Amino acid sequence: MEAMETAKVKFNPKLWTLMFELGGIYVQRGINNFDDWSRKMTEDIGKKSVPWQKAIWTAPSNVPEGAKFDREKMMALTQCIGALREQRIAESFEDVQKEFERNFGKDFVRNHSPMIRASYKGIDRYFADLERNPPPVVEKLRWDIAGTTLYVGGINEIKDFSHEELP
Repeated sequence: MEAMETAKVKFNPKLWTLMFELGGIYVQRGINNFDDWSRKMTEDIGKKSVPWQKAIWTAPSNVPEGAKFDREKMMALTQCIGALREQRIAESFEDVQKEFERNFGKDFVRNHSPMIRASYKGIDRYFADLERNPPPVVEKLRWDIAGTTLYVGGINEIKDFSHEELP
């Protein structure tokens, strides 16, 4: 059996928030150049963090000095901003501000503007990077079931494997 599939990457606010928080801690501890910071992120989170790193690096550098990090607020902000960008509802910071004002009021935007801006800048970088370097497209995907084993194979990054070989 064959299928044509285009790779789709969904924005992940939980991963974003974790990396944002961890990345901010590294910066506070003096890891202030991207190469060292990136190595530390990869060591601690793994290779799955690599596509997100430049965008995450952008976000903490836009948080004003002395601003307190609030995980729950950052998670909510990134979830909203990520969804607005992913659905192409808000393509600019001004669009994001208007959506936040419409949904939460001007006081909310005024009180959270530094975190909204920092989060937006990183998320904007993430989506710009994704447009410049999209994930590989799986041109042909083959699969077969033999008993209780699913075999999947394809072109590009996919290798043949069975579920027994998965970690």
